[in-house]
Amino acid sequence: MKKRLICFVISVLLASSAAACGNNSAQSNETSPDTVETTTEISNVEVTETTFASADVPINDYAGAKFVILTTGNGGQSIKYYMNSDAESENGDNINDAIYKRNLTVEERFNVDISQYDSGNVVSDAKKSISAGDDAYQLIIHNYTSLYSLATGGFLTNLLDLGYLDLEAEWWDINMKNELTISDRLYFDTGDIHLYDDMRVSCAYFNKGLWEKYGLEDPYSLVNEGKWTIEKMKHLGSNVTSDIDGNGILDQFDLWGIVSEYAGVTDFYLGTGERFISNNNGSLNIEIGSEKSLTVASKILDFMRDGENVFMADIIKSDDIWKYASTMFQEDRVLIRTSCFENIPRDYRAMDTDFGVLPIPKYDESQEKHYTLARTDGYGVAIPVSVSDPDFAAIITESLACESLNLLRPAFYEVSLQGKVLRDNESEGMLDIIFANKAYDIGYLYSVGGLADAIRNQVTKKTADVSSAVAKVMPKAEKELQKLIDTYNSL
Repeated sequence: MKKRLICFVISVLLASSAAACGNNSAQSNETSPDTVETTTEISNVEVTETTFASADVPINDYAGAKFVILTTGNGGQSIKYYMNSDAESENGDNINDAIYKRNLTVEERFNVDISQYDSGNVVSDAKKSISAGDDAYQLIIHNYTSLYSLATGGFLTNLLDLGYLDLEAEWWDINMKNELTISDRLYFDTGDIHLYDDMRVSCAYFNKGLWEKYGLEDPYSLVNEGKWTIEKMKHLGSNVTSDIDGNGILDQFDLWGIVSEYAGVTDFYLGTGERFISNNNGSLNIEIGSEKSLTVASKILDFMRDGENVFMADIIKSDDIWKYASTMFQEDRVLIRTSCFENIPRDYRAMDTDFGVLPIPKYDESQEKHYTLARTDGYGVAIPVSVSDPDFAAIITESLACESLNLLRPAFYEVSLQGKVLRDNESEGMLDIIFANKAYDIGYLYSVGGLADAIRNQVTKKTADVSSAVAKVMPKAEKELQKLIDTYNSL
């Protein structure tokens, strides 16, 4: 995604200016991640106007037709607005108000009624509705695992068959299309239309107070100069870890340079650009097991099994180990924590010490760019196969996605960057890197043959043997991959 540009619009021009998704919408004064600036001189005053992104769809009057989104809503999450797809009214909360404005804009443009149905079991409700052919829901928003289950069961529409969905537009994530399209079929996608896909991605966050105390290199410069690597992270962390309670044991009560978790092996592995299963223009191949992949995995395991420098949150003794891991960071006892982005707005808003966010480090400096693991519980969107008017579903979905780029994405950045979550402007560039290069690995997301588990389980072994672990599950993985391909071919 591109940086947001600041829009200063003289009030006298607001009435005559109109530029948003579609042809009939009024101008919004929200900033957009992707805008085109034009400058007009009026009475010797320069005015910068913003042209918002626009979806190439017909502006039809749907006479009040209902567009119902089947999803989980907040699902009990403490950061509930990240989970919602609809809002009843404006309440002063940036995210809530952006969702409200987005939906209202689309409703007024197409004369539709957009609503959200909060389900206790999205998969079950979707299957019942679709099997009955009742056209109760026009869009499903849920986690990747559930959508994959619905896709392979024949309950979802192939998005590539819908002419009004431009899945290469900037409001969709092209990485998902490229990595999850199988046999010319893609049953769900993600992008700006929902925020929970960004919540469930891997990243690293660092304690600025400790960073300054120990006089460490500027972390943002390390990223921007291509020097933020696993080896560099290990080196920086080793300067900090210490037995602060003096009991001679490094444990959860001490100061740590790095805190991660067993599942972090996958964060680091996919962060190197390696894959469990690669997808090259629809050709699926098991990549883990190659000489390079085994070398990369072994280096990551050596790093994560280094109990003198890296602490695994999984071994914390507490009723809630993840809450305690967050407490360690809040108490200035962790320099770098690797986990998912959701922890930041959920746990650290009230933290006294400033902190920043970084992408997962590269394997080495020769790696072209950073990659970000998209976790299985991130959210995507899908259209039921039972919809009576696929064009209607596609047009409204495309418009919601486009308006999310114009309204929801800037609101998310504003909340994240202006003191409510993160504490510095430099983090904007880091968010761009983190969210732009998500890795959607079929082997990991669809749990093919236990390939990802084979690597992750080595963290707890006294002697890690990546090659043997992968070889042991390979026959099962090959069989399950072929079954997956055959299933897609049969849909």
